[in-house]
Amino acid sequence: MAWLARVIVRLRHGVVVGYAVIAVLCALFGSGVLAELKPGGFRDPSAESTLVADQGRHFISGDLVLVYRAGTGTIDDVEGWAALVPALARAEQDPSVEKIVSFFSTGAPWLLSKDRTATLALVTLRGSDVEKVAASQRLLGPLQAEGFALLRGGYAPVFDAITTTVEVDLRRAELWAMPLTLLLLLLLFRSLVSAALPVILGGVAVSITLAILRAIDHFGEVTIYAANVATILGLGLAIDYALFVLMRFREE
Repeated sequence: MAWLARVIVRLRHGVVVGYAVIAVLCALFGSGVLAELKPGGFRDPSAESTLVADQGRHFISGDLVLVYRAGTGTIDDVEGWAALVPALARAEQDPSVEKIVSFFSTGAPWLLSKDRTATLALVTLRGSDVEKVAASQRLLGPLQAEGFALLRGGYAPVFDAITTTVEVDLRRAELWAMPLTLLLLLLLFRSLVSAALPVILGGVAVSITLAILRAIDHFGEVTIYAANVATILGLGLAIDYALFVLMRFREE
């Protein structure tokens, strides 16, 4: 480490320039990573529990859970059949839809509410998590039925909402974390240069990590939550170790 420190001090101008170039390139490359990261990532695809769950999908699935509620009348009256059957049939034509289980296809009473004004339809989707999310958004139009309110739930809409929330919260965290951290460090060090250094290193660490995540994503799926971990650890560790160096410099 002593040898490395001497080399870095001797070549300090080149190290700073090289680090700046790497930081800019990583910021440009890693800026689009959030759009490429995948929702989910909770299951090992080769685990026995996952294999059993996949086998169970042939019977019923909660990829997309639909709740239709009648404005007037009941689900099983003439108007219900005339509006809901065509809507479900339109959705079934989508290549991403493997199967739709509904009251109209099974006659199962458990798919109707007690007052018969609401019904469930369970949609099994094909493809990866990202493809299921895209299909759930695409099917929103075809599934609409005049005179019936539609609520959506299930795996695909939930992870669509989670992905959107993660992206928004991550941007909000970056927007507030940097200025607040800089303000606290200014109060601590009473020097703009000393306060700015940990913040700059934290931002660069996050940029480099996001660029690495985007590169890894080209070889396999990376969960969207990795971006949150990158931000938390990148800012935390970079600021922490920058403070160590600054405090030791001031002691010396």
